[in-house]
Amino acid sequence: MTAKPAVDEIRLSRVLLLLALSVFINYLDRGNLSIAAPLLKNEFQLSATQLGVLLSSCFWTYSFFLACLLLVLGRNT
Repeated sequence: MTAKPAVDEIRLSRVLLLLALSVFINYLDRGNLSIAAPLLKNEFQLSATQLGVLLSSCFWTYSFFLACLLLVLGRNT
């Protein structure tokens, strides 16, 4: 019965890797959007409110995945 914990550990490692990767991608997207914000606003004729919603959507997804990652890490320490 020692094989089961090893399989669970491998699955957990994969999930943690995917969650960490999603947090990193969200972090990069958030940085890129903040740099491109003036261009996006002009190109798509967005109001300040619409641009704020666009930029805050990246914050909410980043926060959600970060919370998921912390929950998973907290269970295993």
